[in-house]
Amino acid sequence: MTVPLFDLPEADRAGTPARGERSKKAKKPAPQREVVFLHTADWQLGMTRHFLPGEAQATYDAARQEAVVEIGRLAESTGAEFVVVCGDVFDDPRVSSRIIRRTLDALADYPVPVYLLPGNHDPLNATSVYRSTVFRSSCPENVHVLDHAGMFQVREGIVLVAAPWTSKRPDGDLIAAQLGRLEPSDEIRIVVGHGGVDTLSPNDDAAIVAEAGLRSAVDDGLVDYIALGDRHSVTSLGDSDRIWYSGAPEVTDFDHREKDSGQVLQVSLRRGPETSVEVIPHRVGAWSFLGHRARRRRPRRPRYAARTPRGAAGQGPHRRQARPDRHVRSRGGRGVRRPDGGVRRSFRRPAHLGAGSTISR
Repeated sequence: MTVPLFDLPEADRAGTPARGERSKKAKKPAPQREVVFLHTADWQLGMTRHFLPGEAQATYDAARQEAVVEIGRLAESTGAEFVVVCGDVFDDPRVSSRIIRRTLDALADYPVPVYLLPGNHDPLNATSVYRSTVFRSSCPENVHVLDHAGMFQVREGIVLVAAPWTSKRPDGDLIAAQLGRLEPSDEIRIVVGHGGVDTLSPNDDAAIVAEAGLRSAVDDGLVDYIALGDRHSVTSLGDSDRIWYSGAPEVTDFDHREKDSGQVLQVSLRRGPETSVEVIPHRVGAWSFLGHRARRRRPRRPRYAARTPRGAAGQGPHRRQARPDRHVRSRGGRGVRRPDGGVRRSFRRPAHLGAGSTISR
């Protein structure tokens, strides 16, 4: 008689797992998600430039409004699903009602939703432009203010992580506060923030954004893209191609201070079995401020006219300019030697006479 050393569990006739064997559930693959949107910031509508005279300022204002209209056209031509404006839509809370209405009229013509983030120029405080009667009464249905920190769902699987400014001087890194609350997810997450980063603008401001925190959130897969405002030049941070300043859509300063402004970023994201990011700049601005270095000239010595007395030949008095190469020393001041041997005195700055007066000795 043969006795088995081990009693092996038998599978039942229906093909169910053998006794004692744990059934393993197959992990559900992450869904494939895709989105295309436009990233812009720092419109600062209502801005004035001190170096522009009245007529030029009016033309500049019109160009800035036209850039806003052009962004709407770009949204349609690129197939973007929405537009995010990452802070400083308006230059000042006291911007005129005319500018507010004209801006909202332009946004109403956009074929897609528009998400506005309050920034340091237009924070969401008690006097905010977004709380004004004219803004509330004129705001179209496709315009959404990101009026609280946290997540806003654009559609299923597409989420905005907003970090709005609620005061002119926040007491901490607003973006880091939101990144610290995120858990892993298969959604496409787009951070919408505003402010300077410590690597580009190092200072002791409490609201400065830590670039290391942004990179970590991207590397860990917590977010797919970080859309920033505040810097008016198009700028990419790191080498992931997922952290960008869009720059202002119309130039705001001279070319030695501002690079590659006047653009909007088209962003395409994919997350799931296939993951990718593509950022394409599109020019919408028409202006540029070019700085020219003037040649420094040596200041010229001022000249003062002097009257020559009647000469021996009977010539009448006439005006002559004192020439530095004919100056001679004489008691009581500097003099000019006359052809007849006399000395005509010309004083550089007479205390009792104006620069155009004449004297004779």
